[in-house]
Amino acid sequence: TIEMAHPRIPRCLPNPVTDEDLAIAMDRSDEPWYTAILLAAAAGLRPDEIARQQREDITKATIVIRRGKGGDPGAVDTHPQIWVHVQPRRPGPLVTNRHGEPVTGRWLSAHARHHFDSIDMPHIHLHRFRHWHATALLEAGANMRTVQEAMRHRSITSTQGYTMIKNEQRRHAIATLPIPTSAQQSNR
Repeated sequence: TIEMAHPRIPRCLPNPVTDEDLAIAMDRSDEPWYTAILLAAAAGLRPDEIARQQREDITKATIVIRRGKGGDPGAVDTHPQIWVHVQPRRPGPLVTNRHGEPVTGRWLSAHARHHFDSIDMPHIHLHRFRHWHATALLEAGANMRTVQEAMRHRSITSTQGYTMIKNEQRRHAIATLPIPTSAQQSNR
């Protein structure tokens, strides 16, 4: 089997929500979904990280992630809107079920499906807000390495699977290439 060809792994395609879908989802969502969407979109947190997030782990400057993917701790910058939303909250889990009990990432993902169906957004799932986070950072002018750090990816290849390059971005980049014109070309 060593000499056999390895199957190609399909390329992960970015699938961010649109800016409009993000606004609609936030407008139609009550707790705990508003907080979950906000943490996914504005901090790029994964469902497991959202489920474990405690109020005391968020300051005006930093969100501490005690255990991220692979069990690694991490930290991301706090978006001002997150701070406004969580600052008045009491210590403890930010996302709980209807009985006020902590949830797991698996619970969050499964119940998110029902939530998005209930607000007439069946094409949305929670992880698409993380894709939006990466794409929005790139659109805002962050370079790919900065986005990689913000997403806490070990490999920039992973980050590329989250970032969608829009046609306008590509066209603008090409149009602004600093190609010199020669005197000969001007005389033609």
